[in-house]
Amino acid sequence: MNKAAAWGPEADHYDTTAFGLALTELLRVEPALRDNSAYRNDLADVTRQVLSNRSRMLLPRIKAAYDTADRARFEGLTGTWLGWMKQAEMDQLEYDTRSIITSWGGRASGEEGLHDYANREWSGLVGGLHLTRWTLYFRELSRALKEDGPPKTVDWFALEDGWAHRHDRYPTKTTGDFHRLARRVHDTLAADPHQVTLTASSSRSAVGQGTPVTVTTGSPPPPTWHWPSRRQRG
Repeated sequence: MNKAAAWGPEADHYDTTAFGLALTELLRVEPALRDNSAYRNDLADVTRQVLSNRSRMLLPRIKAAYDTADRARFEGLTGTWLGWMKQAEMDQLEYDTRSIITSWGGRASGEEGLHDYANREWSGLVGGLHLTRWTLYFRELSRALKEDGPPKTVDWFALEDGWAHRHDRYPTKTTGDFHRLARRVHDTLAADPHQVTLTASSSRSAVGQGTPVTVTTGSPPPPTWHWPSRRQRG
């Protein structure tokens, strides 16, 4: 398990570690410039993507914990994952909008693999549907581990179709201090224990293609998320 949707990529198409540095740099912007609409949009989008990228790192570990029946680790990892994620005509139009980003219409098309085809992270979708799905999924796997049996089959289409027929109302305008929220996300990820640190060394000051280096990994307590300085990034 390395992705949340059938249409998601098997692997990242870019360096997510390098991308994560953008969040640190954006948080360093002078306070006088933080009300700029372009800055606020970029900060929100980068923070969302950094959180999404880091969450994806947990999927293989969650699967490994389940496959080895390590319930304590499974529940610790899934708790981290879930904690990060927290009128006739009008009815038809709303259903069309909701279903096209989830179940893709009827059961047949959804079960053929078209669900989540749009691969969106819209307001209300992550906290409303995605969090519900992951919570149900992990809860069932945890029950299976506890009872030492197979997990029950979940009718995912029924869950998604039920959400598509709802009429929740979500905010359309940004409120609150998003810089403070982005800082909170940054600091939470920095303190995340489910990660490793990498240390690389070489006998030369510059490393070219084919040059051997020594790489060590570890999880020293307390865990920290190291952000290279401008000089270190070269």
